[in-house]
Amino acid sequence: MKGFSALDSHDKPFWVPTDGIVTIQLKGHVFSVQSVNKNGLLPKNLYEMVMVLPDNLVRINKNTIINLNYVKEFRKPNVVLITGDIHTVSRRNLANFRQRFANL
Repeated sequence: MKGFSALDSHDKPFWVPTDGIVTIQLKGHVFSVQSVNKNGLLPKNLYEMVMVLPDNLVRINKNTIINLNYVKEFRKPNVVLITGDIHTVSRRNLANFRQRFANL
């Protein structure tokens, strides 16, 4: 099973499967991961993560990666997730997002 090793709020490592990731967001100098079951921090840089992301995880702006399986609706330029969170798709990432969202 593909995934990432993350750290919880007590700096204890736990496994986050990629299909359970809802969002990955850059907060300061660390990545915060929101998963179905747990939230934590990813000790990786963006370049490392983008190189190993599966097709269902897509970068929508310079700070955010979302799981297309958790998109409720797309209202240009915003994406509404099933969690109720709203994220903006940047102009630079819009074409790639539309293509990948359409291929679901």
